[in-house]
Amino acid sequence: MPTITPHSLDWNQPLLPAVTERLLSLTEGSLLDLSHLLVIVPTRQAGRRLREALAVAISDQERALLPPDILTPDTLLSHALKQAPIANEASVTAAWVEVLSSIDPHHFETLFPVAPEPDVNWQFGMAQRIMQVRNELGEEGLGLYQAAQLASESGQESERWQELARLEALYIDQLSLHGLLDPKQARREAAERFTAPRVSSAYF
Repeated sequence: MPTITPHSLDWNQPLLPAVTERLLSLTEGSLLDLSHLLVIVPTRQAGRRLREALAVAISDQERALLPPDILTPDTLLSHALKQAPIANEASVTAAWVEVLSSIDPHHFETLFPVAPEPDVNWQFGMAQRIMQVRNELGEEGLGLYQAAQLASESGQESERWQELARLEALYIDQLSLHGLLDPKQARREAAERFTAPRVSSAYF
């Protein structure tokens, strides 16, 4: 397992200049070769600003720069899932509609205290609402199953979350029948088992 050596920056200095200065200090000579480095930034905008800052920093020098590989965590996960059969939004929606059309609402009385009319409009609308909840949970790296566990521990609406988790399990099974993976579950699992690409050094 590689050894990780932390480096502290000057907290009295703005982050972007500090990172730029640190990266440029790792090489010298007429060719500033940083191509062996992997830099992880939070957003694409942050990556663009870092590239610009590196270029500006050497603009008045007669030196060339080979920039580091600058990626976001999202890009790394996308690479890890490149060959996976990830369901697109249409497939996700269709799977949820199929699940909601096949269940008996009386088995989900906490979630549906009043039995809904089993029509397409309700199924599609409810699918959109559940997908939105999953989107919000996904920002925290959670699914409905994980949320149900947390709700059970805290005692807050645990039955409602348990029923949502049961629906999620049916949805995951529905996707698997078509050989597809849920994008949020796949990304969460990929993040848990993620291994950084082989480079000389990595900076986060």
